[in-house]
Amino acid sequence: MRIRHIISQSAKLPIKEYKIFIIIFLLNTACIMISKNFFEIDVGQWSVATMIISTAVSLILIGIMMNMTYYVVYDKQFELNIKESFIEGTKEYLVTMHYIILSVLLSSLFIVPTGVYARLMHIHEYIINMDINTTFMTIHEISGEIPVNLQINLQHSIQLNFLISLIIFLFLSSFGLS
Repeated sequence: MRIRHIISQSAKLPIKEYKIFIIIFLLNTACIMISKNFFEIDVGQWSVATMIISTAVSLILIGIMMNMTYYVVYDKQFELNIKESFIEGTKEYLVTMHYIILSVLLSSLFIVPTGVYARLMHIHEYIINMDINTTFMTIHEISGEIPVNLQINLQHSIQLNFLISLIIFLFLSSFGLS
């Protein structure tokens, strides 16, 4: 499929399916309002229920976005099915979590060989041995007190860790091993 056709279909979709976009807008607004109230207002014993409702609405929205993508790319008829959208959103969430967990595991394997752990221990020892009281200092204030060479060494180790993990992840993905 040509990219020009995909872009034109994407531009036409909100006009052709305006009722669905109003429903999506209302779902998104409800999700934002529930999340905002969940974090700002003490809802007591209803906090778990509001978290579950917010998560379910978010998964439905993810599923709707996946169905829209399928509609646009394969030129199919778009239908709003809440149950199918929830299932599709859950599948997408699980696939995303699979790749995040795999990336975290790969990165954690290389924390010691790339020197990230040693650099963090150097910074920890430096902070412990500081003459000032670090109990009430913010992270920004503490990082301003750490010598630049320790900060640069830590940043280089983290970059090396990410680079090695990315190369291995791409290697495994190219063979379908992830």
